[in-house]
Amino acid sequence: MVRKIIFIIQLFCITGIIYADQVVLKNGNVLKGIVIEKYHDRIILSVPYGQLPLYMKQIEDIIYDRPEQNFLKMGNKYFEERDIDKAIEYYRKALKINPDFEDAKDAIARAKDKIRKIEQRKREILDRQQINKERRIKKLKEILGLEIEKYGDSIRAAYVYPGTPASKSGIRRGDIIVDIWDVSMKYQKVSKATDLLIGEKGSSVTLTIERRLSPVRKKIHWYEKAFVGIGISLKVEKKGLIVSEVLQGQPGDIAGLKVNDYIVAIKGKSTRYMTLKDAIKNMAGAELTPLKLTIRRRIRIVRSGADEQRRVSERDSAGEKVTAEKKERGGIGVRINQVSDGIKISAVSPRLPAGKAGVKNGDLFVEISGRTTKNMSIEEAVKLLRGKPGTYVEVMIERKLFIVRKKIPGTNFAGVGCSLAIEKRGLKINDVQSGGPAERAGVRKGDIIVKLGNKVIKGVPFSELVDKIRGGEGTTLVVTIRRNVKIKRVSI
Repeated sequence: MVRKIIFIIQLFCITGIIYADQVVLKNGNVLKGIVIEKYHDRIILSVPYGQLPLYMKQIEDIIYDRPEQNFLKMGNKYFEERDIDKAIEYYRKALKINPDFEDAKDAIARAKDKIRKIEQRKREILDRQQINKERRIKKLKEILGLEIEKYGDSIRAAYVYPGTPASKSGIRRGDIIVDIWDVSMKYQKVSKATDLLIGEKGSSVTLTIERRLSPVRKKIHWYEKAFVGIGISLKVEKKGLIVSEVLQGQPGDIAGLKVNDYIVAIKGKSTRYMTLKDAIKNMAGAELTPLKLTIRRRIRIVRSGADEQRRVSERDSAGEKVTAEKKERGGIGVRINQVSDGIKISAVSPRLPAGKAGVKNGDLFVEISGRTTKNMSIEEAVKLLRGKPGTYVEVMIERKLFIVRKKIPGTNFAGVGCSLAIEKRGLKINDVQSGGPAERAGVRKGDIIVKLGNKVIKGVPFSELVDKIRGGEGTTLVVTIRRNVKIKRVSI
């Protein structure tokens, strides 16, 4: 058979008819003949002088004289590139030219088998993904008590289970999850957010939520002032407009605002380039009208397990303990708020221990039981202030006082009527003149002056401080003092 093919080629060459495949070598040479066999690493080319084996690594290209063979070659090229549909298209073109072309028929069968395997693999991957998705959703419920969903381009809390870590951290249904571990959730998939949220039991995860609130304005009485608002104080920091104080029981508190919340929009208007003055102006409105705010809050959640039976048991035993403690629980008679500088007193009962000890509405608890209140939560502060009736709690209060200077006999300047000594924390009051300006303003022996006006006095020379305290008769000196107070708890 091979001899017959060679004879035909020789015959065509003699008669001037060229009928041959062309093999282009990488060195630039071109060989003509008929490709009679093809393997994965070589071909056998039949030429007038015999059969020539050529390795694929020597070959740049093969140009077949028969069009069906060229279509088969193109189909094989697309098959290797994993474009199976395109490969089948060229195999069918080959069969259209030569319906008896067995190589093309085999190639189509192979391609269809490849498609079946690809589809099967896709189904298996989708099945595994669905199983993994269900497992991750279950895990998220177990450790955080949270379900999340896609909401436009964002991720939001779809459901928060009561009594779970997510619920205790303050997350609400409908909250937008802005970021997790500072990774933005904008345009992210639910699976990405889920993977970041789940983790080992006992570990924590930090995220930022965005929430819309509509506190209703009301008339608020504060000291001797009355104004319409929602009962919060604001300050501007580098990152934007921050809530610095929330009055307990007022609209802002009732709506869920907290100290350190970042207000990102007022009535739908971004606060990004808004001044504090403009923000206050935009928040103004008539009594009993709602104020639309968009806030962002940083939240840290400690992951837990889903052993519901254990949690129920713990709640039961804790309930028994609380019942027993309620009979013995005491307090000092104050209402407090969390502010950026510590824990602020918003109300004091004059008949209860704190009021009798001289604590006043508006004082700041700087320390409670020796612990600084900076960044202390309300829950921690309440726990420290409460205790068994008859026991004592030691606090350090901070208060701003206004002293009207009085002329000192025999001098040409006025003073405040107290003797001072410099110490590490500030100016210590060693003695207070009876009936003098300092005493009338509420200064006591042992108080520490930490600020003159709004300036901290730590590190300022004593002589310079004395000059600042002295002044013209009738002028007002503003001082901030700190005082240690020991308060006996009573049953409340």
